[in-house]
Amino acid sequence: MKNEKNLRALVFERDEQVRNALTRVLESFEVSVSSFANGDDALWGVREAGPDAYDIILLDHGIDGVLHRPTHTGRRGDVIAVHLINKYPKCVNNIYVLIASSDDDFYARYQEMGLNYLQKPISKSDFEALIRNANLRKLRKKRLLN
Repeated sequence: MKNEKNLRALVFERDEQVRNALTRVLESFEVSVSSFANGDDALWGVREAGPDAYDIILLDHGIDGVLHRPTHTGRRGDVIAVHLINKYPKCVNNIYVLIASSDDDFYARYQEMGLNYLQKPISKSDFEALIRNANLRKLRKKRLLN
């Protein structure tokens, strides 16, 4: 799948190997990627670039940052997602929470919150759908502005 719309992605992933793998795969789809290891840096990245700068935001469920309350599984990425949505409501469809657990409670919570999520490891078809959806959102946005 080709990236037709010059997509930009922001990756929040605490695990360096996973972060690098996500970056490589997105770049193979010709997506420009900014990656961050913790939530505070990622939020700074969104503020610095502007809320409309990123077409795809991948958020590790267990990302670290001071905005979270620690849980037994680490820091909660859904808190950063909610923070971004409250501050930048238009970015809700661009956010995908990355979940490594098979616990159905995570999926139910994200569905209830209206958040997109992807199960790790992310398949090639999931990446293709992610790129296709981001291209479509960008095309619709462009048509609305013209």
